[in-house]
Amino acid sequence: MKKCFFCALCASFIFSGQCLAGCRASNDSRSRIFWDTGSLTTVFPEGNYSRIIQLNDGRLLAVAESGQGISVSYSMDSGSTWSAPECIAMPPEKFFYAAPDLIQLSGGTILIGFNPRPVPPYSPDRLFGIRVMRSTDNGKAWEGPVSVYDACHTFGDGCWEPSFAELDDGLVQCYFADESRYTESDEQCISVSVSEDSGLTWSAPEKVCYRAGSRDGMPVPALLHGGDSIAVIIEDNGWSGYRNFVATTIRTSVKDRWKGGYVGGSDSRRGIIFQSTPDRNLISAAPYLRKLPWGETVASYQGNHSPEVTDLQYFDMFVAVGDSGARNFKSITNPFNIMPGQHSIWNSVSVLDDGTVLAVGSIGKAYGWNSVKVIKGYPVRDIRAVRHVAGDIPHDAIRLPESNVLFLGHSADIDCSIVFTYDRSHLLVSCSINQNPKSADLQQYGIVVSLYPGKAGYRQIRVSEDLVSGTASLRIPWNRLGLRRPPYSKTVGVNVELRKGGKLIDGIPDAQQDDPCTWMKLSCER
Repeated sequence: MKKCFFCALCASFIFSGQCLAGCRASNDSRSRIFWDTGSLTTVFPEGNYSRIIQLNDGRLLAVAESGQGISVSYSMDSGSTWSAPECIAMPPEKFFYAAPDLIQLSGGTILIGFNPRPVPPYSPDRLFGIRVMRSTDNGKAWEGPVSVYDACHTFGDGCWEPSFAELDDGLVQCYFADESRYTESDEQCISVSVSEDSGLTWSAPEKVCYRAGSRDGMPVPALLHGGDSIAVIIEDNGWSGYRNFVATTIRTSVKDRWKGGYVGGSDSRRGIIFQSTPDRNLISAAPYLRKLPWGETVASYQGNHSPEVTDLQYFDMFVAVGDSGARNFKSITNPFNIMPGQHSIWNSVSVLDDGTVLAVGSIGKAYGWNSVKVIKGYPVRDIRAVRHVAGDIPHDAIRLPESNVLFLGHSADIDCSIVFTYDRSHLLVSCSINQNPKSADLQQYGIVVSLYPGKAGYRQIRVSEDLVSGTASLRIPWNRLGLRRPPYSKTVGVNVELRKGGKLIDGIPDAQQDDPCTWMKLSCER
C-alpha cells in the first residue's frame, strides 16, 4: 500500500485554543483572489503590452505588441492553450505600433486600438497618433487602420495608450493620454474621443482629466455596477508627498459624460484607489481596471516590492480587489512568481463571464524582449462547505463545481489546492499538493488551518509533514469548536496558511493570524 505523504495524519494535527475578544466572526466579505499555478501558460512567446477579452462566442482574444506591429492570438479552451500569433497591423516605414487595447461591442464588432509612434530622428510629416483596427466577422478579417487622433511629431508632445468603453446607448469612448496640448511643458492630460458608428468615425477629443504640473496617464475605463457611472483608472504623479506614480481613479456619471468639466488635481472625483494609505515610497503605475460579474472591481498595476526598487526592469505585477464603486482596493496579490532579475510589466487583467480573473504579464529580464504569460485567478468571497457523503474524503473534491477552491503556493513553486466539505460530525478539509518536479528542494511544507466559531475563542488546527506530492484529508470535529452541529445558520471564521520550515510563505490575502475579523467566512450549505 502506498504511503501517504501525510503519514500518521491523525496524530499530526493539534488543537490549540486562545480567547479572542472584540470580534464574533469574520466581517470581511470582500473577494480574495487565489492564483492557480497549474494554469500558467504562454500567450505570445515574444510580445509586450498584452490585453485579453472574452468574445461573445466564448473564445478568448489576446492582443499584443509583437515585432513592430500588432498581433492577436485566440484560445478555444478558456486560456489553457493559444493559437499561433497572427499579425493584423504592420506599420509603415519609420514607425512602430505600440500599446494595443481591445473591446467587442454589443453588436459584435471588435475594435483594437493602438498607438503609432514614429522613430527618431523625428520629422513633422510623421505624427504620434491613435488608430483602430475593426473586425465585423468575429476576428476572421480586419479592416483599417481608422484614424482617431493625431498629436505632434516629437516624443515629448505625443499621445499614448488608447482604451475603450461602450455605453448602454451604443456610444463608444476611446480614452488616451495626450501631451500635444502642452508643447511648452512636460504636462499631460487624459482625453476621450467618441464614436457613434462602431468605430468607423471619431469625434474631436475632449479633455477629461488634468492636474497642472503633472502627467496623468495610461487611462483604462470601466462601466461600474448598475451602469450609471464610469470610473477611469490612471497613473497620477501629482499627489503631494508621493515619490512617483500612484494608481488613481477619476469618475463621472453616464448621464453627465464629463460635460461638467474635466477632473482637476483637487477635484473630489479624483482619488487614490487604495483603502489604506499606501507607503509613499511605493509605485503603482500602468494600472488596469475591470469589473467582476457581481459588481466588485479588480485593478492591476506595476510597481516595486520595496522603496529601494525604483527601476522598471525589476517591477512586478500587483492585483487588488475594490468595491463596486472602484474604491477601497485591498487584498493585494502578486500573480506571477518572477525570478530574481525578472520583471512583470505593462500588465493587465481580464474577467471572464464566470468570474475567473486572468492576469496578463510581460515577463522578462532587464530591458530585453518579453514573453506574454497568463495565469488564472479565482475570486472567493465566502467559503462554502458542501455536504460530503459518508466515507473517505474524495481527493477529487477540489473539482466539485459548487466548491470554493483555495489555491496557495504560487510564489513558492508549490501548487496547493484546498477545499472544504462537511458531514454531521466533522468539517472535512481536502488538500492536494504538487511540487514542481524539477525542484530538488524537499524541505518541510505544512498547512495551518485556523477556525474561529465566534464565541469560545478560536481553535487552531495544525498540519505539518514533509511534502513532495500527494493529498491529505483533515477531519475536524464540530464539538472541538464548541458546536453541536454544522453551522448552517451562522458563519465560522477561517484562515489557511502554507508554511515552509515553519515560515509563512502564502495564505489568504489580508488575513492576519491574530485577528479573526480579517479571516474569511465559512458556512455549510444544506
